[in-house]
Amino acid sequence: MTHQIPAATMVHGPSSLFALGCGSSLYLFSCSTGQQMELTGEKHTGIIRSINFNSKGSMFVSAGDDKSVKVWKHDKGAGVELNINDGTHNLCYTSTNLLTSSNLGSLGLVLG
Repeated sequence: MTHQIPAATMVHGPSSLFALGCGSSLYLFSCSTGQQMELTGEKHTGIIRSINFNSKGSMFVSAGDDKSVKVWKHDKGAGVELNINDGTHNLCYTSTNLLTSSNLGSLGLVLG
């Protein structure tokens, strides 16, 4: 029997970072060294559906079935959670902001 685990991935080329969401687990790797970078903070409790980096590669966000969006600062290895109560699945960074949209049609904006 084959088991399938949902995965979400994102690469930030300029900073050589690779983020992987596998089920509810989140990993961050340096493409240049191959080393896994530690992430501390609240982890997702549901399947991760989307990952995206900001334009500088200094932060990335993850969203999943646990209806939360988490903002991660990889240079400090710390996670900051932003609660979104509608099942967010799609994330998009602009040059200055983070846009989130959900399968329920709502749209949110996180400044920063």
